[in-house]
Amino acid sequence: MSGSFSTFERSQLLPLLLALQARLGRLTKGALGYTAERVGLPFSDVYGVASFYALLNTTDSAPKAIRLCGSVPCLLAGARRIAQALEQVPNASWQWFPCLGQCDRAPAALVGEEAVCNLTPERVAELAGAS
Repeated sequence: MSGSFSTFERSQLLPLLLALQARLGRLTKGALGYTAERVGLPFSDVYGVASFYALLNTTDSAPKAIRLCGSVPCLLAGARRIAQALEQVPNASWQWFPCLGQCDRAPAALVGEEAVCNLTPERVAELAGAS
């Protein structure tokens, strides 16, 4: 295939998609199609990886999502109170997320790609304003 990566390995797909999202903000079907063509993989394979991983944004909108950690350490540190506070913020877009690996600084969330730790209900407005 002309213009494709001749030595592309499937193990490089996730890092490639993460880098593409960092540049574009989200992974549109057009960008995924172009990527699939360039690396010589079927679109369904590329889209399947992109839509499987929660850190990859394949939605039509580009706002930074708030992903609140729902792991046991975060729940014990007050993540449910953070969720209740987020529910009170108009237009806050958030969802529960598996472990963020920030257990020593719980409760934690991802705002876009940035980890925000040691959250309190009082910081929720600031957190939602950053999205």
